[in-house]
Amino acid sequence: FDLITLLAVIEHFPKDKIIPILRRINFFLKQRGVFIITTPTQLGDKLLKLMVPLKLVSKAEVEEHQEIFNLRKMKFYLKQSGFRYKLLKTGKFELGFNAWYWLEKE
Repeated sequence: FDLITLLAVIEHFPKDKIIPILRRINFFLKQRGVFIITTPTQLGDKLLKLMVPLKLVSKAEVEEHQEIFNLRKMKFYLKQSGFRYKLLKTGKFELGFNAWYWLEKE
């Protein structure tokens, strides 16, 4: 594939499945292909948990969060999955409650 996205998904994977799933993505992503991930930040996860009692978000979906990522943790999982990338860009959106990661496979 030229492009693979995981938008608000990776935090729902069981921790022991993250590396195998990322390895498969790495396998199917073409050289110079782009991989985009979005996920809540630690601050975003805390806000979501505060919103559950107000019934503004689904309790079940928030409770399904298995891992909360930051740049260091994301780099760890990518490296353990065999990803080699020329470029990794990252940023935050929605007032810093969510993060995005963009990489081009080497």
